[in-house]
Amino acid sequence: MLLNITVGENIPDQAVLLGVPVFEGESVASKVNLLGLGEAVDASYIEQLGFTAKQDETLMLTLENHVCLLVGLGSREEFCADALRRSGASFVRSLRHISDVAFLLPHEIARLAGSDELGGYSLRRGRVHLASSPPLSADDLSADDLSADDLSAGDHGVTRKSRASSSTNEGSSPLDWQRSVQVLSEGMLLAAYSFTRLKSHSEQESVHSIQIVVEDVASAELGLSKAQLMAGACHLSG
Repeated sequence: MLLNITVGENIPDQAVLLGVPVFEGESVASKVNLLGLGEAVDASYIEQLGFTAKQDETLMLTLENHVCLLVGLGSREEFCADALRRSGASFVRSLRHISDVAFLLPHEIARLAGSDELGGYSLRRGRVHLASSPPLSADDLSADDLSADDLSAGDHGVTRKSRASSSTNEGSSPLDWQRSVQVLSEGMLLAAYSFTRLKSHSEQESVHSIQIVVEDVASAELGLSKAQLMAGACHLSG
């Protein structure tokens, strides 16, 4: 699968599917209705379908004017940048043959993901790898890496404190948009990769156009560029 990811402030006219990230335990129907995408969604109907917005869970929902793909982020209290990265991967794996889509990135989710300084990366003696909730030892960090407020003592050394639980109504900074779009795009690009080098003949890969809908396009484009570099390096080493 080949991806053409762009960022923009509006939903493209040609988009036939919209990705909508939602937190577990919150009213999915209210979330969708606030977007003004179509007719009101009945909360009991979504409950009957068994969608609870757990991490990696998805649900295709047909509205009057749009088709939405709900993507679970897991609980708000445990949310971090890697949860957004994983939601991007889940979104791409659910696209199938749909080629023109958009992913809505609300400023609240951008801020929560952007406040995660380590971005879901684990530091290990000079190596960096993706991790769900990486434990860190004191030897892995210098005084310049994190402040004392960012760390808590855990059973396995030093771990990051979750900032989702201290959510406020603050706006998203340019750095938040950059970081959030970077991790979201990384998940999308890495999930789309397929190894075809040793196949005798490979079918032509389908091309999917994804526009991430954001409020700060300039900062988001910088994050997208970094994600493309990261994913390209992973693909070359694979």
